[in-house]
Amino acid sequence: AFDGGWIKQVRTDVPDAPILVTASGLFHYFREDQVLSLLRMLSRYGNIEVVFDAVSKKGLAMMQKKYMKKMGHAEAQMSFSVDSAAQLAEQIGPHAIVLAEEPYYRKIDKSGLKFFTKISMIVSDHFNMVKMVHLELE
Repeated sequence: AFDGGWIKQVRTDVPDAPILVTASGLFHYFREDQVLSLLRMLSRYGNIEVVFDAVSKKGLAMMQKKYMKKMGHAEAQMSFSVDSAAQLAEQIGPHAIVLAEEPYYRKIDKSGLKFFTKISMIVSDHFNMVKMVHLELE
């Protein structure tokens, strides 16, 4: 993902096509400078939208402490977080525009889920701990 060769090839093959890049469950495992560098690099190739899930700083701490441990991956290093998509766009540069920042679990059907799971999802959405971010990079 961080090697620019793939986007150069895409732009060579289809120079003017709009591009949608999805990064699900990826960015939190990298340092902020790495993710910002990738997003800045993409912004140089114009007409690209990026959609990814992100966690807030508090959400990241909870995720590492509880979820990753429960999944047997307590050693996983997670460092990238997003408290505000607008602040992230500012860090990327003047060509980054926030198209959407939505609570992650809001539209998920919660019927049939355990009570604690439902409460966790509602709390996460209420405190903006996990979200979907949609950026346009020009």
